[in-house]
Amino acid sequence: MMILFALIGSIAGALLGELMKQFTIFSGVVPYLVDAHSIIEMSPTTLSVSILSLTFGISLAPNVMSVLGIIAGIMLYRRY
Repeated sequence: MMILFALIGSIAGALLGELMKQFTIFSGVVPYLVDAHSIIEMSPTTLSVSILSLTFGISLAPNVMSVLGIIAGIMLYRRY
């Protein structure tokens, strides 16, 4: 259940960061908060069978706002 709270917090934090881009009052801080840093990046691998082709890949590039959202989600989980 805590993973669900962390995932929702991450999504909410990323959305809040994107929303903050729209306001000029945050223009000095937003580039630092929404700049994503790639942690895990696996290039796509294709599995091709005679009638089906599947491509698998993963990329994890969190930004500061999504990390803050994860922390907030975990804190909410522990509180309630």
